[in-house]
Amino acid sequence: MTKHRPIQDRMADLQAQMVALQVKSNKDEVNADPKVKALDAEIHTLNMTALKWKRWEKDASKKISDFQARVVEWENREEQAEAWLSQYKADLSELKEQRNLVANEVAKGM
Repeated sequence: MTKHRPIQDRMADLQAQMVALQVKSNKDEVNADPKVKALDAEIHTLNMTALKWKRWEKDASKKISDFQARVVEWENREEQAEAWLSQYKADLSELKEQRNLVANEVAKGM
């Protein structure tokens, strides 16, 4: 037959369990207090707002470098557009002249 734990050990364990339950009960009672609940709500709101600010702080450097890269890209596009539009005006003018010559030749043949 197996040997059981002594009664003193079991009573000590039960006392420790009673203390733990009493502490939990007291903690639940404190947490249920309206003033404590209001402060907990404020803490929660502040923590939620902090998430946004932490994300902004973490992402700021990357966002700045991305925006600077986009600035460079758009500056390049502007230069390319100016060059292309300049060539476009010359090409368009030349094509219009050719069209007028061809149209005049066609009109003469009528």
